[in-house]
Amino acid sequence: MIYKLLLILAIFLSVTQWDSVAFPPSEETDNPTSNPHPVAIPALNREERSDCPAGSLQMQTQQEPTNNAAMDLLAKACEERLAEDNYQRAVLRVQNRTQDLTDAEATRILVQISLNLQAPAWMRTKAAYYQGYMRVQNRTQDLTDAEAMNLLAQVRQNPQASDRLRAEAGYYQAVLCVQNRTEALTDAEAMDILTQVRQNPQASDRLRAEAGYYQAYMRVMNRTDALTDEDAMDIFTRVSQNPKFPASRRIEADYSRAYMRAMNRTEALTDDAVMGLLAQISQNLQASASRRIEADYSRAYMRVQHRTDALTDAAAMGILTGVSQNSALPVWRRTEADFWRAYMRVMNRTQDLTDAEATRILVQISLNLQAPAWMRTKAAYYQGYMRVQNRTQDLTDAEAMNLLAQVRQNPQASDRLRAEAGYYQAVLCVQNRTEAITDKDAMNILTSVSQNLQVSSQIRDKAKALLETSFQNAPQTNNKKRKRG
Repeated sequence: MIYKLLLILAIFLSVTQWDSVAFPPSEETDNPTSNPHPVAIPALNREERSDCPAGSLQMQTQQEPTNNAAMDLLAKACEERLAEDNYQRAVLRVQNRTQDLTDAEATRILVQISLNLQAPAWMRTKAAYYQGYMRVQNRTQDLTDAEAMNLLAQVRQNPQASDRLRAEAGYYQAVLCVQNRTEALTDAEAMDILTQVRQNPQASDRLRAEAGYYQAYMRVMNRTDALTDEDAMDIFTRVSQNPKFPASRRIEADYSRAYMRAMNRTEALTDDAVMGLLAQISQNLQASASRRIEADYSRAYMRVQHRTDALTDAAAMGILTGVSQNSALPVWRRTEADFWRAYMRVMNRTQDLTDAEATRILVQISLNLQAPAWMRTKAAYYQGYMRVQNRTQDLTDAEAMNLLAQVRQNPQASDRLRAEAGYYQAVLCVQNRTEAITDKDAMNILTSVSQNLQVSSQIRDKAKALLETSFQNAPQTNNKKRKRG
């Protein structure tokens, strides 16, 4: 519309000065006395009329024109029209509504527009926003996550932008933080932004729901206390049941619900219900390949923990082995799968590994500083256990005692694990395989373990038996007058 008005204005201002090159002669225009200073300006050719290419229109004149201002307005209108046309094409691609452009081509158009000071301010702002959006969605390599954060920050802080656009820019900043793709925001700041989006009536219903989803995800990952586990479960349940969300998002919500139950952080689902959800996800072709693998891994984990009969130990080991050998998966996931494989061998629940192979896996994990602390601690404990049981030659009794001592003195380890580590230290002492602790130390440890309700009843009974058979009638001193078991 602006283009048309300016075109009419330009014609109006110059119509009395067009000669026979532009129009056929008439009585009025052909009379030299009516126009003593005729100016010949040729009509726009067909290409110029239809396309209005960027840049100034090149007008050939016989004399210096007197309507430069009008023609400049016309040229500017053409440039703006072209920029807007390109902008609309790029936006259609961003919204997946056309195949006429690639993501890369659309992003480059947006970059050009955002840097073009001749383009309207609103268009430059939206072009910056869409660039950031494309990066968040991993649909372009033309800018980095850091550059996307900067663009989104500019939009969010722009008072000329609409409230809705600013809210959406903040939302995508928070998403980058949630996905660990930026350090420009803290977890707390990201949670605040997501809360603002959820409470913003200018934001779309879907965006508010998505903000809630990411808040719940932050809770699952133990990165916020702004929500409880049950709050997160409620959000995931609503997302899972909302047909307005794409199938991929609903699948993610279901997986998160299952994960929360697997980690014993909710009573809203039973273990059987979780196994059903995980089985559905692992077979759902709409789920990503990585998510299907994770669902199978979680099923194996549930079996390892004796929480389901829907899978056998052999099937669980098959899944864990597949995960361990899948180079496309993160190293931490493959390491965790190896740990559970070794654990299954330690517990004599598989023949897929030998004792020696299991012990070597545990040694590697206990020395791997990239592995989680809890895993390294348990790996050290199980190495000591394997030596106490004479099931490995890869470490000595003295090394086993050192490992068990580290576990027993580790305040981050659970009370149960520390007590059981002490029990096996006492066993080595009773068997005369160490001098690192005295008989009195061993007797005190066994007495404590036999009364500790945190440890398994099996370990408590064994501790009582050792006290009765090995320290019967022994005085409370550091001597060797005791009955050997």
